[in-house]
Amino acid sequence: MGIDEKVDLSEEEFLLYPYRLQSEGEPSEIDRERVERRFFDELKSLSEEAMQLAEFLSEDKRLCHELCSLLRDSLGRLDMTIELPVKAFPFLEKAERVMLNPRCHLIIVHQDGGIDSKALEGYPPEVVLMVVWNVVPKLRVLLGEYKEKVKRRVEYFDRISRDLKSLQGAFGLPHEEEIPVEGLYQAEKTDATFFKT
Repeated sequence: MGIDEKVDLSEEEFLLYPYRLQSEGEPSEIDRERVERRFFDELKSLSEEAMQLAEFLSEDKRLCHELCSLLRDSLGRLDMTIELPVKAFPFLEKAERVMLNPRCHLIIVHQDGGIDSKALEGYPPEVVLMVVWNVVPKLRVLLGEYKEKVKRRVEYFDRISRDLKSLQGAFGLPHEEEIPVEGLYQAEKTDATFFKT
């Protein structure tokens, strides 16, 4: 009959094994095998979890860096500072204002007038997530407003460009007499000489 440590071994037996080993002496072979098998299964599972955790932490760090770089580039191009709600950061006691500037620095203005400014990337990933979570909706609104300004400017440029092209067409009409600039300058020079004599 095989040893099934998960069915036959109680939680209490497993937890008290080190104590029994030291106080009661060597347990039976069957008890020892059941306990050790379960313990080494736990240890193997711990090792697998640790390997997965290391992979996730590495990916967490990489994505956090990438996210901060993308955010810094976007805010820098738009030259925008985004005000964030203080209540979104419960760990910031006595903070009066929280902002993310175009260089992606988290600026914290305290009630006593003190100011902290630090690159967002320098904060733990949990804080980066809180900031990004609150920045994205505001960034969408600000981007929409910026888009409207650019759209209006494009419309003005388009209208001005069309009108200037019409003006350019007017210059293309033949005149009664066209005098080259060089000729005009020469005529002025001759007149000046005439008045001197």
